[in-house]
Amino acid sequence: MHKPMLLLGLAAAAAVRCTFDTSGITRSEAGGAGDPAPTSEARVGDGSGGDRGADRPRLEARSPDAKLDAKPLDAKPLDAKPLVDLTKPDLVLPPDLKPPPDLKPPDLDPCAGLSCALGCNVSGRCNRLTASNGQAIVATAFDQVTAGLAVSSLSGTTINTDTGAVSGVRLGGKGLSAGIYWDTVSQGAGQRALSVFVLTSLTVAAARELRLSGTLPALLYVTGNATIDGRIVSTPGGPNAGAGGYDGGGPGAGAAACAGGQGKAGTHNSDDDSGGSGGGRKAAGGDGGDGGGESGLAGGAANGTATLVPLYGGCGGGGGGGTSWGGYGGGGGGALHLAANGTLTISATGVIAMSGAGGEGPTYNWGGGGGGSGGAIFLEAGALSLAGAVAANGGGGGGGGGSSSTNGGDGTHGSSGGAGGAAGSSGAKGGGGGGLASEPGGNGGNASLNGGGGGGSAGRIRLVAKSLSAGGVISPAADQSTVIAVW
Repeated sequence: MHKPMLLLGLAAAAAVRCTFDTSGITRSEAGGAGDPAPTSEARVGDGSGGDRGADRPRLEARSPDAKLDAKPLDAKPLDAKPLVDLTKPDLVLPPDLKPPPDLKPPDLDPCAGLSCALGCNVSGRCNRLTASNGQAIVATAFDQVTAGLAVSSLSGTTINTDTGAVSGVRLGGKGLSAGIYWDTVSQGAGQRALSVFVLTSLTVAAARELRLSGTLPALLYVTGNATIDGRIVSTPGGPNAGAGGYDGGGPGAGAAACAGGQGKAGTHNSDDDSGGSGGGRKAAGGDGGDGGGESGLAGGAANGTATLVPLYGGCGGGGGGGTSWGGYGGGGGGALHLAANGTLTISATGVIAMSGAGGEGPTYNWGGGGGGSGGAIFLEAGALSLAGAVAANGGGGGGGGGSSSTNGGDGTHGSSGGAGGAAGSSGAKGGGGGGLASEPGGNGGNASLNGGGGGGSAGRIRLVAKSLSAGGVISPAADQSTVIAVW
């Protein structure tokens, strides 16, 4: 006798079609057209009509209400886990779903995990402040520098813009030295090269001084933060200009050429001597005073632009009339671009001053020298907080007429230009330097014999930062912007 078998023939497969619910097979239905209606019991191979064998087991179809326990082969288990998203970089995969070692999730956010005050660069680092001057050197040196500068000694620190030397810290020479990078870059025809220092930080302690010396204007670029509680100055002395400024003229001589802002010499005829005129920068310098029959000449013209690109300092005043004893013209103030990639803070005790020098009074009965103009100060940062003083005021003109005349005052570290020098016995007072209230230099006084020197004009100041808070004293008024460039 044959062992019982479950046999599904082709005919049966064609005649029965199944539908499913969550419990599996629910019922059987008639298949093709013309098939007999299903009954409660249908037999396959009952031994009649040419059947292959009466002893074969029967295949019975359940009634429509019957249910089977079998589950469809393609049914999805109810506890199936969702597909894994391999694009998530922070996903922890179970052991059986980990990708091959050479398959890495794509880095969809190059700035993930970064906190960037100036935004994130597509290369996956924070953006960096673009210096409006000297950027080529900044880009070269940014990742090389490893040291900052802290000015804390009573004697202060001097930076030489011509050699790159920093007293007590760095010897002269281009490139990286003592962790600070220095080089120069051309600013175009007719301009002096820019002296560029790149360092990681800058702090000037209260009552301490950082001095700029040399002939070149300076960019100090700080890759981090800068805090100024003390002073940064480039003070001209007599006819000698601050770093990046232009010298005043000697007796009877005009000042050094300075984009048309140089003061002109006083004239001389017998006992009559006019005063030298003041240097111009943001505004015109003061005219030299008349001396008897000698008329003073016009002050130096306003020059440069508010952008302070290119960067240069103040223009010198012209020498007083008289070939040997006229007063010297004052030197122009220096030029400083201080840029901080992070935050630049100038506290209530902090001072940055690039003011012009006063013109000198003559030794004998001659004309007074013109005052030098204020220089240039450019502060650029990611964030700038200013509560102290930033000054680029003009120097006063020297008084005319004899040994009792006095020199004009240097531009102050506050809101005013230098005072005009007092007149001698045969002369006139010098004109005052330009400042916050009045930017042009004052005209020298007129006298019957010896005219006073004209005052130097105020210089230029520019403040640029994404976050800008400017209080304290700013003289003259600054050009301000919250639009920066980054790289």
